[in-house]
Amino acid sequence: MTLIWERRVLAAFLGERGTPFWERVRAARWVATGPLRRWARRAGLVLMAASFALLASAVLALELIIKSI
Repeated sequence: MTLIWERRVLAAFLGERGTPFWERVRAARWVATGPLRRWARRAGLVLMAASFALLASAVLALELIIKSI
């Protein structure tokens, strides 16, 4: 739903007649930052989950090594 809204807003901004070029560029940049923020947030969550899994497996491996000694 958000993607459809962003496409509509971008089409409205860019299709409006009589607006200066820099206003159109600023509007396009404003609309483009939405997906970039979402992708960055998702990438951060994935990175956090991967580092947690790696850290947890390292702690478990260290615990097994210590118990075997």
